[in-house]
Amino acid sequence: MRPSLILAIAVSLSAGIACAGDGPTVLVTPPGPTFSAPIDIVIGHTSGAETYAAGNSSAGGQGQTVDGVACDASVPVQHIHVHLTLIADGVQHAIPLAIGTKGAEVINGGFAVDAQCSDWLQTHDASGIVHTESPKATASTPGRCFAQWGATMTCSNIGGVQGAVTA
Repeated sequence: MRPSLILAIAVSLSAGIACAGDGPTVLVTPPGPTFSAPIDIVIGHTSGAETYAAGNSSAGGQGQTVDGVACDASVPVQHIHVHLTLIADGVQHAIPLAIGTKGAEVINGGFAVDAQCSDWLQTHDASGIVHTESPKATASTPGRCFAQWGATMTCSNIGGVQGAVTA
């Protein structure tokens, strides 16, 4: 039996992901998944089961350029937050801290700071909050987050969990 996956992305505009061809495509205002209870988002805390190691995977941003963006130490002019949640068979899996950072120090048991450099897209903790901190106005996508992390994002495999995807 294949597990069911839910990928939830909370942004200021309603958006969803549909599968077409080889990869996901963002659509506007599709029906979203139904949750039985609100998901608590607490900065500096872990939201969900700690399934993945902190930071980028070996396939992710280890300081190299990802999707045309190099590891950067410049001051951001744009700082946007979105929330990303991965639920597989009813279990929420935490999005790891320190995605998109190189050489970050982890303080207070779970908050990444003082990276040598960072991608424009990064996580500071395992709350599921994804930051776009860029030196120019830019848009980020769920696919860009997964590319930076080095995790799989296809129409049947999210973060290494395979099954039908609902977003």
